Parts: sequence; C-alpha cells; structure tokens
Amino acid sequence: MVMIPQRVMDGARRAYLSSSGFLYMDDGYAYCFVDGSCMDPVRNAGVGVWFGQDHLANVSEPLQVPGTNNRAELLALLYAIHAAYGCGLQMIEIRSDSKYAINCVRVWMKKWKKNGWRTATNSPVENQAEIRAIDEAHSLLHVRYDWVPGHSGDPGNDAADRLAKAGAAQSLANYRQECEPQVSRFSRNEYRKFDTRQDAENYLNEQGSQVTVNNRILMELLRIVKDLVRKVHSLESSHEAVRGVPQCPCPPTCSGNAEKRRADTDIISVEPPSKIFRPDLVVREPESVVPSAVRATYEKPTIPPKILEQARKAKVSDFAFTPDGFAICYTDGSCNSSLKTSGVGVWFGPDHVANISEPLSVPGTFNRAELTAVLYAIHVAKEAGLSKLEVRTDSLYAKNCAAVWLPKWKQNNWQTTANKDVLNQKEIRAIDEAFNHVEVKFKLIRAFSGEEGREGADRLSRLGADESLRISKS
Repeated sequence: MVMIPQRVMDGARRAYLSSSGFLYMDDGYAYCFVDGSCMDPVRNAGVGVWFGQDHLANVSEPLQVPGTNNRAELLALLYAIHAAYGCGLQMIEIRSDSKYAINCVRVWMKKWKKNGWRTATNSPVENQAEIRAIDEAHSLLHVRYDWVPGHSGDPGNDAADRLAKAGAAQSLANYRQECEPQVSRFSRNEYRKFDTRQDAENYLNEQGSQVTVNNRILMELLRIVKDLVRKVHSLESSHEAVRGVPQCPCPPTCSGNAEKRRADTDIISVEPPSKIFRPDLVVREPESVVPSAVRATYEKPTIPPKILEQARKAKVSDFAFTPDGFAICYTDGSCNSSLKTSGVGVWFGPDHVANISEPLSVPGTFNRAELTAVLYAIHVAKEAGLSKLEVRTDSLYAKNCAAVWLPKWKQNNWQTTANKDVLNQKEIRAIDEAFNHVEVKFKLIRAFSGEEGREGADRLSRLGADESLRISKS
C-alpha cells in the first residue's frame, strides 16, 4: 500500500480550518496543477501539487531514492486527491503535463483492472501500487483529469514544477544525510545507489578485487603481530600460562620444541593483498535491529472509565443496525496541527447515551486520533452488549490500518516491509486485541458529505480537541 505523508494531510486540514479559497471552473470543479521530478545520477525524486499562490494545501514532498519520473507523476496525482479530500472538496480537476500519468488513470486503468492488473502482454503493470491507490482514492470524491503542455508558461504548471523540484532536492539531502555516517570514516568514498541488493554485491565483488593496501599500515600491523607472537613464545618457554592462547600439546620442556614453534610461526613473508582480503565476502545486515522479544509486549492505551460506564447504560434497542445485524457507529478524530491538541468523537445516534467526546493527550496527531476513535467505539460496543459493529469513518488511513495492513504487520512482528516499527502501533495493536470481543467491519464514507452520523462524530471530536486545549492550558 502507498502511504500518504502526514504533512500532506496536515496541510489540507490547515487549509480546511482556515477556509482557504480555491480556483474553480464554471461547473463547480476546483482545480490544481501537479508535477513529478526525478534527477540523475542519484535518481532523487519529488512531488509537487499547486492549489494556488502560497496555498496552505500546496504539496512539495521528497520521495525515496531511487525514484522514477513516472512514479513521481503518479504520486502527484494521488497526493492531490487526498489533499483535496482533506480540504473538504467534493470535486477536483487535476491538471498534469504527464501523458503517461493521464493515460494511466483515464485510459489504461480500467483495462488493467479488468485484466487482474496485467498488461495486454500478460506482464505485471508497472507502478501498480500507485495506480491502484489512485483507483481506490477515486471513491473519496469526484475526480477528473486534464493534460496541459509542459513548459508552456502556464503559472500553475510552472509552480507545480518548482514544488516538485524542491521535493527532489530534499530527497537528495535526505539520501546524503542517511549515507553520510556510513561512509564518512572511509577514504575515497562515493555515493552510489543500486536497484537491488544483488547489484550492490556484484559491484562490491568487482571492486574488492581492485583493493589496494597502504604498505605503511600493513607493515605496522605485521610488526604488531610479530611482537605478540614472540611474547607468547617467551611466556610458553618460561612455563607461564597465557590467557586465551591454547597451549601446545607438546611439553615446553621437550628439547627443541620452543625453538621449533618459533621457527614455524615467525612471520618472514606476507601473502599478497588479493589473498588477504576476500572480495567475495559481503557483510549482511540483520533484518531487524529490534529483538522480537522487545515487541512482544506494549503499553496498552487506557480506555476512559466514564465512556465504559455510559455504554453500560445503553440498551441494545437504542442502536441502529444494518440489515445483516451490525450496530452502526460513526467515528472521527480531530487535531490542531499547530497546537497538537486532539480529540475523539464516536456517534451512535442523536443524543445517544453511548456517544463519545474525549480529549487526548498532547502532542496528538490526526491519525492517532482516528485510530483511538475506532478503539473506543469497539470497547463501547462490547460494554453495551453488542456482538457486531460496523465502524463508519472518513479516514482511509484508519480503515486500512485495521482492515488491510494489520494482519501483515502482525505477521511481521509489527514492522513494515521496510523493517521499520509501525507508527501508532500501540493503538493498532489494541484494536487487534479488541477484535477478540466484537466482530467489526469497516465502511469508508465521504468527508463533509452532510451525512448526519459523520457530522455528529466530527462535532464530538472537535469538542474533545477543545477540551484537550483547555487541559493543556490549565
């Protein structure tokens, strides 16, 4: 799955909260310009999305090295959709100068999807993860695309280009910062990126056979070794035990033994460097630097006692149900990006006794608040005597965490495919445990759609965030 950077969503939320204006077409579609950039030889890449001059929702994001121009162009489309969604827009026209990206989403996507995401030649679709993420994001709002000529002098296109190049520059800076500590101690170091580990090993093996050894350093090492060997023999001859050095099976008092050992072990010649240094030896890093035992336990989030107490007062008949017997609730999380105050909202119905409006500790994040809302909803359902719950949320991140990525992360000992610890792991693992008590399914809903339950959860979460601010000031 493709992750949407938190900065993108934070910028969109700030734009929404400040009621930032947008550029609109006559038919009511807001529009934005997008671009992707990728630079040789490192292949650092970046994404740019432009909604307007100094707009809070503008995007300039670095991508991981090595990147490609096509992938950057597709991610620009994806980030634009999620940014528009976070801003509360319902219709967006995305303008791009990439014919590849436009054709992917307007022409080829439907055919690929119908063909199991394979091309007409039965090969896997390139950049499939990004294209499928765009396809899924189309459910959030109405999206249409327009191709614009590149370098035509269009202010919006030029601005998106600048944002993308700025992202690519940051990508290079991040890459060098990551590499610097690993190579700065070695002379004649160089920056080099490989597509696969095998390519890197092949390069090292080729270069290893060309290693030259500084004669002065080598002779100094040999002198130290010779001195150590002579000291060992001296101690053996005087019947002194040497810690860590195995004794010769022949008694040192045997005539000629000490002299023979010295003759056999004294260093009088040196093998050529090609025999000393093994070019075929490649040191492999461990898959994970965090022992599995460390992740076996975790600090569980505390469920506020008062929401459980309120849940016990509810009757099963007080809840609304789907035709297949799932109780319905709406969840939302709210966060002030600058103050980091956040809150949780869960809505079961108008003035429902089990409704939740709770503050969270500072500093908070949108994603953590969204996940906590899901967690609280499940625990409330359990206390209310419900066995099935449908959680309706406008957070694609929360839905994917709980319904898509969780099993994979759990199997991988709560690490991502990049061997990094899963973010918001505490909340996600608590949700996983809560699944033991209630059967839960998720439904993604549109934000700012006017749906009563969604608006109710939003109000409750904002009240929780306001309470978080009051607590932080007291």
